[in-house]
Amino acid sequence: MFFDRAAELKALQDHHKAASKRSQLLVIYGRRRVGKTTLVKEFLKDVKGVYIFIEPKNEELILKDCERVFGKAMGYMPRLDSWETLFDIALAEKLTLVFDEFQNLGVVNPHLFSKMQKIWDEIDSKPGLFFIAIGSYVGMIKKIFRDGKQPLFGRASGMMKLDPFDVFATTQFLIEQNLTFEECMRVYAVFGGVPRYLVEVVAKKNNIWDLFFSPTSYLREEGVNILSLEFGSQHKGYFSVLESISKGKSTPKEIADHAGMNIATVSKYLGELSDEYEMVKADRPATTTKKRFVRYHIKDNFFDFWFKYVHSNASFIEIDPKAVWEETKRQLPAFTGLNMEDVVKEIMITKRPFFSPTKLGRWWDRRGEEIDIVAVDEKSSKILFIEVKWVSRQVGWTVVEELKRKSKLVQWRAESRKEAFLTVSQKGFTKNCLRRMESEGIHHWDINDLKKLILD
Repeated sequence: MFFDRAAELKALQDHHKAASKRSQLLVIYGRRRVGKTTLVKEFLKDVKGVYIFIEPKNEELILKDCERVFGKAMGYMPRLDSWETLFDIALAEKLTLVFDEFQNLGVVNPHLFSKMQKIWDEIDSKPGLFFIAIGSYVGMIKKIFRDGKQPLFGRASGMMKLDPFDVFATTQFLIEQNLTFEECMRVYAVFGGVPRYLVEVVAKKNNIWDLFFSPTSYLREEGVNILSLEFGSQHKGYFSVLESISKGKSTPKEIADHAGMNIATVSKYLGELSDEYEMVKADRPATTTKKRFVRYHIKDNFFDFWFKYVHSNASFIEIDPKAVWEETKRQLPAFTGLNMEDVVKEIMITKRPFFSPTKLGRWWDRRGEEIDIVAVDEKSSKILFIEVKWVSRQVGWTVVEELKRKSKLVQWRAESRKEAFLTVSQKGFTKNCLRRMESEGIHHWDINDLKKLILD
């Protein structure tokens, strides 16, 4: 099943066109299950190319596999007794050459990246070859091609990070599979826009029990299977940090105390998880630039859910999976609600319903006061305060009053700013609340407004 990815396909076509003048090396990387291989195979339907999955096995056996793949593409079986011969033939035939799980070459032979560097330096200026290197381990791929000490540093013509679908594409896909809009929001909160998981959700009829907690669940071991390979021998330390963040511990000290680790080690892990692995995000209040005033959260919805409800309950799931599932179901609305804040932020950035925000995010202060979202436009001095209530009851006027009270604590351009307020509610608003919001010019969205904004 292929869906969306028009911009990424266009980028592949542009690199392919450029290869007719000078050979191109494009690196495509991103977390597992995000659709890298599917994207490239869709592109290969319209070009002359070969796809090779690099397994961590004997080098000679990989070359034998390549002979068979080349034979199917070219109509004759070449003899590939070296990597140099393989690339020479690919260049002469003007092929698109794809190595999937490219990072495995380092397992096959630690010296292969140096050999690839020498081969590419010979080919680079010649026309004809479009070489695509796909990698699933974000940290490792970034090191191979971006670390100045590595042989392939600076050799890539381009690097494409393939992200999960955004909320707009995810919702469109799920609506087409006959899910309701509320179901779409819940699925996005748990799985994000990872294509493989969305397909599994549809296949299992949106049954989270079957996907995570049943004896035959597909995703119960998914987190440990992916991340233990990504992090290698230090995965337990990274797991401890990520589990702590999923439990609401957001500052380095809170994470260190919860994980039983010293703060220096936690800070090291947080830096790597943020910069190298791109798994956590460091947030600051929307109106400040203070570097120390920071909180961390897990960027990937799936891993956030998996650490919070599956990994941390692994022993209990073995004993009584139904009890764990019942408790997870009880907490799921609150988990969905937190992720709905990110949905609203995506709408604000993409659709710009009020203005184009130059800063956008949660706001908090040291006294414990918080606002779900604050958006500002520094050019026009506009500021928008947003409260998101994803609960099973209508919102009353007290929620608006509280938002207005907290807005006065935000010091950003207090004398000159132009203020606006938005309240978002899953189940709508009481009649009194609606009447007062209308009279005071306060914006309000219910689930139908969100559906229109996301699907329009």
